[in-house]
Amino acid sequence: MIETFTQVIFGLFCLLTIAGALYVLASDNLLYAAFGLLVSLLGVSGLFVFAGAEFVAVSQIMIYIGGILVLIIFGILLSNKKSSSNDKKGTLHVESQNKIFTMLLCVFLFMILLFFITSLSFNIRPGKDMHISHVKSLGLALMTDYVFILEAVAVLLLAALIGATYLSNSNRNE
Repeated sequence: MIETFTQVIFGLFCLLTIAGALYVLASDNLLYAAFGLLVSLLGVSGLFVFAGAEFVAVSQIMIYIGGILVLIIFGILLSNKKSSSNDKKGTLHVESQNKIFTMLLCVFLFMILLFFITSLSFNIRPGKDMHISHVKSLGLALMTDYVFILEAVAVLLLAALIGATYLSNSNRNE
């Protein structure tokens, strides 16, 4: 019973990831596409939990959703692109060029990845406990040995946010 419930939850996270990614591809509005990316990244985070990588799942939420996705949304909201007269007010649209080339490239890359994934062999050593969490040791390493790198990434994200704000204000004054 528990194993079936776990498989259902895993399937829901897979469905959430794929549905969010497909919504990003199908959406014409950049802001809605960013929210589709949010759903997809949350699904990937759930898949990391199922893989036993709790730290990577939390990092996925903190870095990609809490940092980079918020910067993308700020960039979209602070941009000064005017919508055309036949569009709804406040929407931001992107026109895609070379759709056939892009689709062929995606299919080609998917086939390569599928080949490599199917040719992998996973060797799980018996006797190893797969549920040991290394989050404490990773947290200590981040706050002691790698604190400079952590702070450098924080300053880089802050600089990107300040740059986006400056560019949006300089475009409005013109």
